[in-house]
Amino acid sequence: MVRPDDAAAGDAGERARRALSNGSATARPAAPARDRLRHAWSALPGWARAWRRRTWREQVEIQAKYAGYVAQQREQIERDRAREATPLPPDLDYDAVAGLSAEVREKLAAQRPATVGQAARIQGVTPAAVSLLLVHLGRRGLVGAAGPR
Repeated sequence: MVRPDDAAAGDAGERARRALSNGSATARPAAPARDRLRHAWSALPGWARAWRRRTWREQVEIQAKYAGYVAQQREQIERDRAREATPLPPDLDYDAVAGLSAEVREKLAAQRPATVGQAARIQGVTPAAVSLLLVHLGRRGLVGAAGPR
């Protein structure tokens, strides 16, 4: 096995630098990028090519394993964006929202946020309180069927 500190690796690295610096692949402005990459790839020492192949394989495996989770996160982001823009009626009675703490009711009544997103950014308003607001709006028919869940 060739290690980076071995003389052979140093020679291979030097050959790669010379191959790239002599302009054989890069001096031709019309040379496609694929050709330049192929030339640079072939100049790499064997251990480096094996490492790159393994790294690419691992990346493909990781992407395949986590694709479902990434899709779920994207959907969650879209739902959060929709919730962010959900308007709150200016005359909303926060005392009628079941489950809100007295502190949250007081803060919401004092600030009168225009959207659920603004309400969520008020200090002391918890994610659970935001969910209660959304449930209340849904029950009152203020959030349509196509609205946020």
